[in-house]
Amino acid sequence: MLKFYILLSHPEGFYRHFSPHYSNLSPDQTEVIINTIYPDAERDIVELCERYGVCYHVTKSNGTPARGKNELLQIFENSDNDYCVQIDGDDYLTPHGVWFYQNVASSSTPPDVICLKEQIALCKEGKIFEKSKKVVKKFFTASLDSLNYDELLKTLKELHVTEEEAKISVDYHRKYYQLQSKYCEDDDSHSRVVFMSKKATKYRFPEEFVIGEDTIFYYLLKDAHFRGELIAVCNEEAPSTYIYNQLGGEGTVWNHSKGFTDWSWMDKFNKKVEEMEKQKLLHEKDLPLIKLFYPMKGAVLDDLNTAGTYRYENCGKYINLPANASEECVNAFLKEFGRSIEK
Repeated sequence: MLKFYILLSHPEGFYRHFSPHYSNLSPDQTEVIINTIYPDAERDIVELCERYGVCYHVTKSNGTPARGKNELLQIFENSDNDYCVQIDGDDYLTPHGVWFYQNVASSSTPPDVICLKEQIALCKEGKIFEKSKKVVKKFFTASLDSLNYDELLKTLKELHVTEEEAKISVDYHRKYYQLQSKYCEDDDSHSRVVFMSKKATKYRFPEEFVIGEDTIFYYLLKDAHFRGELIAVCNEEAPSTYIYNQLGGEGTVWNHSKGFTDWSWMDKFNKKVEEMEKQKLLHEKDLPLIKLFYPMKGAVLDDLNTAGTYRYENCGKYINLPANASEECVNAFLKEFGRSIEK
């Protein structure tokens, strides 16, 4: 059985997971993990869960996202559920994501781990979020040759960072992207693990990190895959299954980096990755991509207008399907629903 576990440290965003305009989860599919250092926030989340009949667990917090995620893993490990989808409270699943993870869990051979590539983020753009607009970004996808470190240096100076400190921060970024381009998925600089079996609960998030804990956890599970301990796959997010939501403006990275002026967390992260590199825990090869055969009817492909499907062409016909559609699925849909390619 699959359960959707939502990790909350404050009540904002609670309704989004159950709204028909967003994830549209039902209480019986869901459990809420409350992990916060703020008593008022804990009280408000408990009241919401009790009002809407959502199962909840109050857990001990040390103020880091990693602790909350580890508490979530412990609760899942002790449950009767076979599979878990982990959702940060600020983020949310698309309707397609809910359908996707349910269908994977009910398949004959579910993987132990699903991580994401080309992840979609909703962001605000504008000077210090004033008069800002909502934009959709592949927030963590960037090839090495697309990075402009001169522009980064200029931006840091505009934020009143001293030239010496700005140059050090640029060096942190350069090392970070060099390492991530080598060991993360494709051109991604970060990968989030969303779907897990009980086998994956052997591993834990590093609580000494306020930022980057998701990627280190991903590296541990990726290593377990290549050692044959479990089966991990990657989903290309087209359509999106999981939305990284930054519309609130001030998130963990913003706060911890003092408004994107202090990048010392990146130095700490880089050193951890280099340590894992020496321990031979990292792998340059990407994880295999998950592939599905979509039913002719009943699949939910709505992704809240954040990322489209792929266009597949063959023998003068085309069809739009998800990036994770299997070759057999594409051929079947081309035969049944394919449209002629205009010349």
